[in-house]
Amino acid sequence: PISGVTSSNVPLAAPSTGDWKPAKIANVGNHLMIAHPGATGGNMFYYFTNITPSTITNLTWGAGNTATVPLPSPPTHVEMFYNRAFYVIQNQIWMSDSLDPLTITNAGQVLFIGNSSDIVALASQPLTTGTQGILNGLLAFKCNSIYQITGDYSLGNLAINQLSGSTGTIASRSVAQSPGGVLFMALDGIRAVNLAGTISEPLSDLVYIFYNVITPSRVAAAYVADTYRI
Repeated sequence: PISGVTSSNVPLAAPSTGDWKPAKIANVGNHLMIAHPGATGGNMFYYFTNITPSTITNLTWGAGNTATVPLPSPPTHVEMFYNRAFYVIQNQIWMSDSLDPLTITNAGQVLFIGNSSDIVALASQPLTTGTQGILNGLLAFKCNSIYQITGDYSLGNLAINQLSGSTGTIASRSVAQSPGGVLFMALDGIRAVNLAGTISEPLSDLVYIFYNVITPSRVAAAYVADTYRI
C-alpha cells in the first residue's frame, strides 16, 4: 500500500496528444524523486520516501519543495549524480545536498549550462578508468549542443565541458546508456557519446527514417540485451 496521498499532492495528468514532457524518476539516497510536468499547488516535485528493503511494500508518498534554498519552479528532469539530485530548470541544474534530495543548503548549488536554451535531458556516463583514476560524468543535452559535467560541489572540482555546439537532441526519452556510452536520437539520426566523450557520426542505415518524425518528444528508447530499441 501507498500512504500519504491526498488531493493536493498529486500531479495533473499529462496531455495525450502533441508535444510530450514525460515525468522523470531518480533514486537518490532512500528517496525516489519524480519530476512531473503536471506539478501543481506549489509543489515542485513528488517522491516516495524511506525506501528500504523492509518498507518497499509499504511506501510513503510526498510532495513539496527543497528546504533552505527552494527551487524557483518545477524541474523538468531529475538525475542522480554524486549521490545528489540534479534538478533541471530551463538552462539551470540545481544540486541537492548529498543523499538528501529534499534539501539545498547553499544558493551556489546551481550550474548554468551554456546559453539560455532549455536542457532537454540528463544522462550519466558509464564509469571509465583513465590514467588519473576512475572518471564519471553527467551529460546535459540541449537541442543543438551537449555538455559534460564532472566533479562534485563539495570537492570544489565541478567542471562543465562542451562536447558539441551543433549536435544534441529534442527527444529526451531517446537517451539511453549502453556499455560503450550514451545513445540518443539527434536531428540527423542515432548517435552516441562514447566513454571518451567523443560524439559519433549518425548510424548510416538509420538516418532518413528520423528526418520527418512528427512529434520527436514522444520518441522512447531503451538499451537492453545488447540492443538499442527506439
